Amino acid sequence: MEMCRVKAVGAHFFLLWVKSAGFFLKFHRSIIEQYQKGNHEKAFKYWKRATDSGDVEARKRLAYLYRSGLGVEKDTEKEIYHLEEAAIGVVTQ
Repeated sequence: MEMCRVKAVGAHFFLLWVKSAGFFLKFHRSIIEQYQKGNHEKAFKYWKRATDSGDVEARKRLAYLYRSGLGVEKDTEKEIYHLEEAAIGVVTQ
């Protein structure tokens, strides 16, 4: 009986994870669409928000924006900071 409950709980969390992963994929796609349309400020705003929740991919994209100066003023220190944080996030995941 106890093993069935564990499996059911595990399956429930797996489904929640799949749903959240799908949400984040759609979220990233919509941000990339904004970026491609030239809405760099909007893309920056959303990627910045995603970094607050620990999104490693968003950190890499923010670093690129800081390097290129698209949607934000060029800032090498912030670029390096976000690349370092992305590297730390990859290691801890």
